[in-house]
Amino acid sequence: MRSRSLTISVLLIAGLPVLSFGQSEASGGGGRAERSGASVSTTFKPRAKAPVKRTAPKRIVPKKTAAEYEAEGDKYFDAKDYDSALVAYENAIRLKPSFQALYRVGWIYNDFEEYAKALLSLDRATAMDTTEAAAFTEKGYALRRLKRSDEAIAPLKQSISLDPSGYIAPLELGSLFEEQKRYAEAEQYLNRSITNKSDNAGTYEELGLVQRRLGRNTEAIATFNRAISIDPEDSGAYMGLGDVYFYGTPADYQKAADAYVKGLEYDPDNQVAAYNAGYALNDIGKYNDAITYLAKATKLKADDVDAWIETGYSYRKLGNSAESIAAYQRALQFKANAAVAIAGIGHVYFEIDKKYPTAADYFKRVIAFQPDNAFVLYRLGYCYNDMSQYPQAVDVLTRAERSKPDWPNVKIELGYAYMQQQQYTEAALALKRAVSLNADDQLGHYYLGQVYVSTGNKTGANSELRELQRLNSQYTDKLTDLIRKM
Repeated sequence: MRSRSLTISVLLIAGLPVLSFGQSEASGGGGRAERSGASVSTTFKPRAKAPVKRTAPKRIVPKKTAAEYEAEGDKYFDAKDYDSALVAYENAIRLKPSFQALYRVGWIYNDFEEYAKALLSLDRATAMDTTEAAAFTEKGYALRRLKRSDEAIAPLKQSISLDPSGYIAPLELGSLFEEQKRYAEAEQYLNRSITNKSDNAGTYEELGLVQRRLGRNTEAIATFNRAISIDPEDSGAYMGLGDVYFYGTPADYQKAADAYVKGLEYDPDNQVAAYNAGYALNDIGKYNDAITYLAKATKLKADDVDAWIETGYSYRKLGNSAESIAAYQRALQFKANAAVAIAGIGHVYFEIDKKYPTAADYFKRVIAFQPDNAFVLYRLGYCYNDMSQYPQAVDVLTRAERSKPDWPNVKIELGYAYMQQQQYTEAALALKRAVSLNADDQLGHYYLGQVYVSTGNKTGANSELRELQRLNSQYTDKLTDLIRKM
């Protein structure tokens, strides 16, 4: 049915901040987008880092010894003036490389997201001193961001062996294994990270995601709520919680919407969450609210076909024909053969404007793409009946019945088409199939009563009249009048 998130949490390595990445009608015939990838999709996405202002050194530094440059680098580093620290450390390295200077240069380049440069320095640092866990963690971090995850495993494991009490390396490794769909290993390392540090919200986000991947939604809900209890403004945890409810079986769209809406307060640019919130709100009948979030989704991604389709659905359910058609047409601008959008326009003409010939034109376009779409076939058959094109109605309604044999409405409309052509045997069979599926269907009993009247079967007509009386039906008087005239 429809319709992606990484989380970033601030961690500490050797007292230094390090960023750790952890990581949208149910049927298309109803004019709504199809959800896809329900078992794997997520709205998690990286939270934007604060912009790094790259500036020239504040002054020309006179020639110093390596130790003096390194001391100067430490001073700038502690003051978080990383540009100046980088210049000082690189001057020190040119004169006499040290582990501290190489490690911190690697750390700075990681922070600047220049991972290839970071790796060059960290390779030298770990070769110089094989006992410092933090350097191996940074090396694994850089390799992951360079999309070299398989190579990142060894340095991260080395960091864990050097510092079994650390929590950053097992978090990174758990996140890496989650990306590789090695969920059992991911869970092992994330639990280890939590054992070593139980109050890091980002670790719980990652663990909740793994639990959801494993289908353990109850545990995932508790884990995401634990992250939220640690950090009430943690957007990733809210998004993860929304995903559990949104993609779960069965889905709970009310709780999904609540979680996404809260998460969007802290991460307003999460386009998938905005779309999912709109979809969920549509599903629980809050169409005006849905429009608000779908507008966010299309503002963030103007060519999101599914979001435009959902917007069309919202306006359609509100009875706003013009806005609904405009939204569906916007979807078609980006995907000309989007059958759901084409069907949506047909549904607007069918439901709101009652322009059945126009609706039929759109429905015919849809079944060219989706010949077994029972809902569209049914409505096309209804249009044909309204236009007195009964043979055409019989054709598409027969196809609809084959596609959805347990739907009484199709059989009632088919019975009506046969009845209008005085094919009473076929009409009676279709209508009997309808009331056998729903004994309380008033229209089915009324049409069947009409068939009996037309064939002179007064006993059958009176039997259907009693059913209508039982149901307190609006059709009781009409069938009574027909029986009196027999």
